[in-house]
Amino acid sequence: MDGWALRRTYTAALKHWPKDALRPECQLQGVLSKRLAESNKFPGPDSSADPAKQVNAFVSLLGNRYLARYPTAPAPESATGGMMIPRSNPTYYQDLMRDLEVAPTRSWVQRFGLKMKGMFRWQ
Repeated sequence: MDGWALRRTYTAALKHWPKDALRPECQLQGVLSKRLAESNKFPGPDSSADPAKQVNAFVSLLGNRYLARYPTAPAPESATGGMMIPRSNPTYYQDLMRDLEVAPTRSWVQRFGLKMKGMFRWQ
């Protein structure tokens, strides 16, 4: 692929990349678009890296290609419960996802309350 075809593929993939709700001031799209705009920095500082491989990796992450190849669900013969269900705390990742979904909408008072709750553990 030539440089312009790689740029078109890269920018098309950037348009479909999800927005980060936790850090709205620093989006991956903005960072990579700036890098792409500076032509002397594309594909990166490492000139030995193949730019087509970098773009292919970015597009494959966008398409969840690795989710099918490396499933996170437990296998029937698994003794540990799988990567996403640790035996020590089976609901850890579910609780984490729920907390990450609620975090951008928390008020200052709620964030401060959670911070204090984490600092002092009453038993």
